[in-house]
Amino acid sequence: MKVGDLVTLKKDWRIGYVYYGPGVITFIEEGANLLGSWKSYKVQWNDDFSFHEEEQLELISESR
Repeated sequence: MKVGDLVTLKKDWRIGYVYYGPGVITFIEEGANLLGSWKSYKVQWNDDFSFHEEEQLELISESR
């Protein structure tokens, strides 16, 4: 996944009846620590944003 891709949250990661709809990846942060490397995706939803790991997101459409 990359910046500009359209994504949605996988069902296992949704909170109750909250519906975010589709979101756009706006930023990707990568790092490493003693436990290994990690990658975090900032997703802009309709009226909010949140950070997720790749396995929490489902790709809807790739950006060009």
